[in-house]
Amino acid sequence: MNTSTELEDLDLLATVFDVARTDICVISEMGLFTKVNPAFCAMVGYASNELVGREYSMCAPSAVVAVKDKFLAANLADSPKVPAEWQIRRRDG
Repeated sequence: MNTSTELEDLDLLATVFDVARTDICVISEMGLFTKVNPAFCAMVGYASNELVGREYSMCAPSAVVAVKDKFLAANLADSPKVPAEWQIRRRDG
């Protein structure tokens, strides 16, 4: 493959991630935010540096927090039991 093309593709993906109007977050297998876009930050009321490296459960409703490990495992397994959309807890509650 052409390394220059691969770098251009990565740059394009990074730009799309940053300018997307929809909220996007990336969560590691350990349940930590690894990347969040500005739309996600606006939705939850936290800055990127307040989220990255922290547990996803800080933005989850109490029902999810109670089962956060099972919920994460189900998401990672792409379980049909996990709804396509779920509630988010904003900084202000």
